[in-house]
Amino acid sequence: MKPINDLMRASARLVLALIPAVALSMLSPACAPTNADAAGLANLNEPGSVIVFPKFQMGTVTVAGNTLPTTEIRVGAVCPSDESASACSHEQVRIFFHWVCPGMSEGGVPGLCEEVDFTITTSVNGKVVFSPNGGRISGPSASSPFQTAYLPPCNSGYLIGWVINPYFQPIRFDGLIGDAVLRITPGTEESYSAPTIQADPGTPEGAALSFPTSSGAIQLLFDGGAGHYQELPGQFSSDVMYDSDVKLAFSHTQLVLLTLNAAVANVNPLTSVLLNFYDSRQDEMASVTASFFCGEQVKLPPSPGLTSNFLSKNLTAAYAASLGATSPEGVVTSGQASQPVVNVTLLALVETTSGRSAPGPQKAARSNIYRTFNNPQPVPATFSAISP
Repeated sequence: MKPINDLMRASARLVLALIPAVALSMLSPACAPTNADAAGLANLNEPGSVIVFPKFQMGTVTVAGNTLPTTEIRVGAVCPSDESASACSHEQVRIFFHWVCPGMSEGGVPGLCEEVDFTITTSVNGKVVFSPNGGRISGPSASSPFQTAYLPPCNSGYLIGWVINPYFQPIRFDGLIGDAVLRITPGTEESYSAPTIQADPGTPEGAALSFPTSSGAIQLLFDGGAGHYQELPGQFSSDVMYDSDVKLAFSHTQLVLLTLNAAVANVNPLTSVLLNFYDSRQDEMASVTASFFCGEQVKLPPSPGLTSNFLSKNLTAAYAASLGATSPEGVVTSGQASQPVVNVTLLALVETTSGRSAPGPQKAARSNIYRTFNNPQPVPATFSAISP
């Protein structure tokens, strides 16, 4: 297991560059096929053998005298649809988790995504609750079975876990479900359901999957092949509310992006994805390329110094209104996420705080976080992780 690093490092580089109009027409996503056309594509809304929590944040808030974690991870297990209830009765489910950090520069080498792994056990129809802070969760969550997780080596990132047998081999057990609760302020709470990924349906439930291991690492294959996991999408679309710090109701939005084409505790190539933003009239406001190592949180507009002047001044509700839009809301679509010479997977969340009495997310009265709609064109992935 990788030792815990106490120093909180800055997140990976985020490159946002204005794309010429000619390139946009070439890179805009094509009309997607239906799910029925996407053989081997994971159903992110059904119980799976792998579960992903796209965002965690360390920290605490105080609610009604109780100290609660900023992030609360809730994981459950149900009987897979192709097993009988009697076969599942009191079955123990062991899950091998990895906290995954955004890529950073370590010793001058960009793209190193740190990780810490740990194991948590639940049972069929059982549930466990834990946080990235470690320690016991107090207050309203104390009634749920609680297990302590190791501390991640970063302040924020994503969490991935897969079902294993007593020999730490990944197995098919399409029964994982879960959600996360995020507390922005003492009075503001949001939650999202965790995407899940199924294993090869031709592999019996409980049987070991066939993944290579070498040099202390295991490679999880999301390619729809025999004895592997199903494939994932590489594009998304979603509603979006543009930032407004000019008048009520103030709002602030960010995108959470990640790829499972990653090698944690190792150097990773840069992932890039074209983001197309539209206003309420369906007119295009801007198109930019977001680049990250493993995962990143992209603010709208991005932080000063990380974007062009065009975006930092104009990708806002006020700019949409100046174009004639009647609403501060719009749509964001992505192109195909890619690394050099290869297409890669892409999962995303949209997080919006609003209804504030003054500018700034910490003044929010409401906060929403939700999954995006995915283009069902399957993309293979290899996730390389530390083996136990």
